[in-house]
Amino acid sequence: MAPGVNGKRDKYEIVYDILQVCKGGAKKTKLMYGANLSFELQKRYTELLIKKGLLMKQDEMYYITKKGSDILQVLQRYKEKKKDFEDALTKLKNFEI
Repeated sequence: MAPGVNGKRDKYEIVYDILQVCKGGAKKTKLMYGANLSFELQKRYTELLIKKGLLMKQDEMYYITKKGSDILQVLQRYKEKKKDFEDALTKLKNFEI
């Protein structure tokens, strides 16, 4: 996912990226590269998502759960709405109001 207006991803975009990478299962390295995370961020987020029931870890692989899949759909809509908002904001800035 592309960064937002300020150049950084928000926590929802990071969670989206993690869940997307883990749809078919992912080891730690694939998850880090696929979601563009440092080791520390990957560790922090995967622990949180496991506690929340969105991910599960089995045999060194991370998998998305049913609950995680449901949240992924919500995050997809969030991502689309956020892009629409950012596009509108860019257009407004071009008018220099």
